Amino acid sequence: MNKKNNLKIIFGNKTSSSEGLIYVQEQDFEIPHGDDYKIAITELNRMHNFKLNDKPFLENFLYSEASLWWFIYPSLIGKYKQIINFILQIYDLLLIVSLIVVKVRKI
Repeated sequence: MNKKNNLKIIFGNKTSSSEGLIYVQEQDFEIPHGDDYKIAITELNRMHNFKLNDKPFLENFLYSEASLWWFIYPSLIGKYKQIINFILQIYDLLLIVSLIVVKVRKI
């Protein structure tokens, strides 16, 4: 069973550590390339089954009977990849290390 410790992780724009403090940045949480895009694309494709405004998701992007989703979709992959990287990697870290505090801030 994990015992609480005094370790603090601070997410910002530098990587370093000192007694009880670990400073991390986005690059420290990157999933190997290939896997990160697969995860982002899979999640974005799941949106196709959602409803928004009581309509199938993709119908919300219709303009003159053409879907604008396919113009928007490629630009979302990079940002979605970044978000998924952070969530999955911080989750894995939290499973390993029992923390008292996790702060997200710019330094």
